[in-house]
Amino acid sequence: MSWSLEFEEPIALPKGKALRTLRDAGEHVAALPKKEAALPHWQLAAQCLLSAAEHGGIVMMARIAMLRADPRARAAGRSATAQGGKGISRCELISAPHRDATRHKA
Repeated sequence: MSWSLEFEEPIALPKGKALRTLRDAGEHVAALPKKEAALPHWQLAAQCLLSAAEHGGIVMMARIAMLRADPRARAAGRSATAQGGKGISRCELISAPHRDATRHKA
């Protein structure tokens, strides 16, 4: 695997910046202040990035971890709000079928 792998969709950040690759996301995490980077949600995002880049992990999971760790990115990813929708994030859409499947088991 490689740090140059691209996300299916870039992660939009404020001021027009976008994280397009695992490397972009890794550099974003590395640039965080130490105190912020030590928070559990950023540690999980870093772990998912490392897994995807160096151990064949799932790139989409790294993307989801980044979206959930950075509220600015998550807000930027809610395009449904701008179109008058409910504002459901991609993370919620991806996890929704799993929740429904467990609820309907007989």
